[in-house]
Amino acid sequence: MKNQTVCIVSKNPIFYDERVKKEADTLADLGYRVYIICKKDINISNPEKKTPYYEKREKYYVIRVVDRGEFDFNIRCFFVVRKIDPEILWCIDGNTMFCGVLAKNFLSDIYTIVDFHEILYERDTILNKPVKRWFERICEKIFSKSFDEYLSVSPLSSKVLKKQLSLKKDPVNILNCPYKSKNSYNKNDIREKYNIPLDRKIIIYEGIIFPGRGLEFLLDVLISLPEYHLYLVGPDRYHGRFEKMVSELKLESRVHKFGLLSHDDMMQFITVGDIGYIGTEKGCINHEFTLSNKLYEYTMSGLPVIASDVSAYRFFVDGKDIGKTFNLSDKESFIQALIYIERNSEKLNKNILDFTEKNNWERQIEKIKTIIKRVIKNKKIKEITFKEEESDFILKDVIIVRSAPFYCLKNLFANNKIKRSIVLSQPGVINEVSLLFPETEIISFPKDGFFKLFDKNNIELAKKIKNTKIKDVIITSSEDDVSDKWRLFLFFRFLGLDVYKYTNSENLTNVKWKEFIPFKLIRVIIKE
Repeated sequence: MKNQTVCIVSKNPIFYDERVKKEADTLADLGYRVYIICKKDINISNPEKKTPYYEKREKYYVIRVVDRGEFDFNIRCFFVVRKIDPEILWCIDGNTMFCGVLAKNFLSDIYTIVDFHEILYERDTILNKPVKRWFERICEKIFSKSFDEYLSVSPLSSKVLKKQLSLKKDPVNILNCPYKSKNSYNKNDIREKYNIPLDRKIIIYEGIIFPGRGLEFLLDVLISLPEYHLYLVGPDRYHGRFEKMVSELKLESRVHKFGLLSHDDMMQFITVGDIGYIGTEKGCINHEFTLSNKLYEYTMSGLPVIASDVSAYRFFVDGKDIGKTFNLSDKESFIQALIYIERNSEKLNKNILDFTEKNNWERQIEKIKTIIKRVIKNKKIKEITFKEEESDFILKDVIIVRSAPFYCLKNLFANNKIKRSIVLSQPGVINEVSLLFPETEIISFPKDGFFKLFDKNNIELAKKIKNTKIKDVIITSSEDDVSDKWRLFLFFRFLGLDVYKYTNSENLTNVKWKEFIPFKLIRVIIKE
C-alpha cells in the first residue's frame, strides 16, 4: 500500500455523526492512519471554548474546516486531502462528492468511496425548489462516475440511488447499527440512576427536537394516553415553541426533556424506555427510503419500535415484526399500534433479539473488510500496470535556482550531464556564482524575492525565462523538504516548466506540486 492512509470527508460536525466515528475506528483497527476532515463546529460540551482546527484522538485525527458554502468547503477539503495524499478517500454524502472528483482527477492512484447517508437531492428542505433539486441530482449523477465504490444505509435507498444516479455498480449496504458488545444495560438499574419510577410507562424519542419529526402529533395523542410519559433526548431546535405546545396541552408533568447527551450516555439512557418512537413525516423520497439511526439504537436497547408508515419502516418494522407502524394523520392508528406492541411483547422481544444479532456494527465491520480487500486487489493491479521504470535524469538545458550552499551546486554540476545552465541567484552573491561557475549564465532574483508572484519584477523575469526556451528547472535546497519554496514552484509551473529538486541527499528527482504545500498554508485554507 502507498501509505496506508484514509481521509474521511464529511460536511457534518463530527460530534453528531456517530457513523463516521465508527467507520474511522474500524479503519484504524484495520491498520490505516485515519483523518476525518469535517465542518468546523461549536464545542457542544463547553460552548465557551472553541473547538480546535486540528485534534488527535485515540484512533484517528480530526481536521475541522470552515464552511462558507458547499463549493468553498469542497475546495478547502481537497487541498487538505492533497497534502495528506491518502490511499483511500471516503466521501460522506453527495455534498462532498466534488472533493472526490477533484482527488480522482488530480491525485495519483487514489481509491474513492462515496457513502450515501441520505438522498440529499430529495431532502425535505428543497422540496419547493425544483431547479435546485434538478441541479443537485445532475451534479451527483455526473460526480458518481469518479467513484470506485458506493455505500448506502439501507437496501431501499440503494435501489433508488442506483436507478436515479445510474451508478455503475450496486451500493454496499453499511447499516448504521450500534456495537452490540458495548450496549448491555439493565433497565431497572438505569431508571434508579435517573430517579425514574420502575412502574412508569415510557415512550422514548431520541434525536433533534424539530418540525417534521411527528412530535406535534405525539403530544396530541399523549393526551389520550394518561398512563404514558414521554422522554426526549436530543437538542431542541424549536426555539421555545415545543415548551409552549407542552404547556398549552397541560402535559408538563408527563413530558421530560434531557437535552443532548454523548452517544454512550444516550444509548444507556434510552434503555429506560418501553417503546421507541419514530415520527418521520412523509413528503420526500429521502424520508421515504432512508433509515434513521433511531431504529437500530432503539432495538439495540431492547425497545420495540412504533414508527410512521413510510416505506423504509414498513419494510423493517413491520417486515421484521419488531414493532408496528402507524398513520401520522390518524390518532386511532397510533393507539392500535401501541395496543399491538403491548399484547405481543414476548414475540416482539424475541424478534428484536434476532434482529440485533444480525444488525450490529460488528457485522458491518465484515462488509468494510471486504471493501478494503477490493482496494488492496485493485492497488496490486495498478502497481503492475503503471509501474514506472527507474532511470537517471539527463538534463542538457536547465534553469537552476540557487537556494542552497555552493557545495550543493558543485555536486549538482559534477553528478549530472548539464550542457547549458542558467542560475537564478540572489543579487548579493552574483559575483561569487560567476567566479565559481564561469560557464553558466546568471539571472538575479527579483529584489523582493517571489513573495509577490505577479508583481512587475516577476513579470519581467518570466519574460526572460520564456525567451530562453528552456523547459526544466532545478530548485536546490540544503533540506529534503522543499515545501517552504512553494511560491517558486507555482511561479515555474505557471510558466509551463517541469520542476526538479536537488538536495543534500544528492538525488535529482522530479517533484509534484503537493510537496510544495506547507502545513502553514493548510492552516490558512482550513481557517480563512
